[in-house]
Amino acid sequence: MGDDDDDDDEGDYHGFLNSLTMERLNYRTDLGAGWRHVQHLMHGSDQQCYDILRMNQRTFEALCKMLLEMVC
Repeated sequence: MGDDDDDDDEGDYHGFLNSLTMERLNYRTDLGAGWRHVQHLMHGSDQQCYDILRMNQRTFEALCKMLLEMVC
């Protein structure tokens, strides 16, 4: 009774999460929205950038450049 029931419950839970993820992905129509949001943060208000990311625009830009260098 003990461990087998837990496995079934866990499988149901993961199946439920997967169905939510798939449903959510089906509704995403604007693939560039995230990129535009990041660009807005980089070039918009320094205060808004700090409020959302907890870093100023110059620091965020430096972080983006460092990450880009790591990928390339």
